[in-house]
Amino acid sequence: MKDSDFREGYVIRNQFATHFLTFTICGWIDLFARKVYRDIVLDGFRFAQNQGQLILNAYVIMSNHLHLIGRANEKQKKNERYYQRF
Repeated sequence: MKDSDFREGYVIRNQFATHFLTFTICGWIDLFARKVYRDIVLDGFRFAQNQGQLILNAYVIMSNHLHLIGRANEKQKKNERYYQRF
């Protein structure tokens, strides 16, 4: 994979604002057509929500990309210094 395979995207300036995000698979490979890979993404979403790190308003997983509407939880900002120690 070359550096040119990755486009420079937008910068999130306010991580606590609600954002519409799109994640694509390099080469548009139909990775999420397999349940095992969809489950990895869903487990990650659940983990972040259970840890209070993510407020997920909506998402859709397509065969080769996903969209989500969500934001980081502001309450986690208080614990930021704790996590930075690791």
